Amino acid sequence: MAALAIGALALSGCTSDGKAASSTSPSASKPPPAANGTNVAACAAGRCEVQVSASTKIPVPRDTRVDSVQIQSITADTVTVVGRVLGTRSEGLCTGRKCSSSVAGGRFTLQLGPDSTGTENGLSVTVVTITGKTAIIRFGPV
Repeated sequence: MAALAIGALALSGCTSDGKAASSTSPSASKPPPAANGTNVAACAAGRCEVQVSASTKIPVPRDTRVDSVQIQSITADTVTVVGRVLGTRSEGLCTGRKCSSSVAGGRFTLQLGPDSTGTENGLSVTVVTITGKTAIIRFGPV
């Protein structure tokens, strides 16, 4: 009989002394890790998903027609990515909940929120998540 009572308490989320049982399930707010971790060198091959912080420099292939890509800042809801356009033409596009793009003097600025994508020439930049002072960003060709 005592075993049945303990089993009923366990099923109800309580311990045998009547206190709430603690949960060992992972936190729902913690995002999955970036596919390439913090290894930004993986971006030089053309595709990567990396965890970054402000001032992180991202190597990208020259055939994207951009250079000197860097994470300028990360706030609670925005990642600012800056870089230099190679050549005389610049083409950009923004999609998602929060996205803005600008080019001046051969430099571009993308301001992106989570689940937003900006492109500049042949480079696509998607903010997957922002957590504190870091973000997971996906870089790839357009």
